[in-house]
Amino acid sequence: TGEEAIEILRKGGFNVAVIDLMMPGMGGLALLKEIRKERIEADVIVLTGFATIASAMEAVRLGAEDYLRKPFDVGKLILSVGRCFEKRKAMRDLESARDKLAAAAMTRYL
Repeated sequence: TGEEAIEILRKGGFNVAVIDLMMPGMGGLALLKEIRKERIEADVIVLTGFATIASAMEAVRLGAEDYLRKPFDVGKLILSVGRCFEKRKAMRDLESARDKLAAAAMTRYL
């Protein structure tokens, strides 16, 4: 359920969450809102058998990395998860480069 998912995600350690739009209790969009509200660091991929333009736009507006219609091609899901990991690596590399630049700038002025 969405409630169970948010409890698990709060514990941390997840880079990507693949969620369904239609779940018992808290639905996928409500779960995505909660994930963003609590600033949980996981990227979110939304799956649904009930795709609409409105729900796709809302999912993207809320920060979903991808929105896949069921039945989905497993290859597309693998590519989507891979893009999430590539984005995370690029962000880490950028942060590392900024840190090195800041350290170099500090030594220049000392």
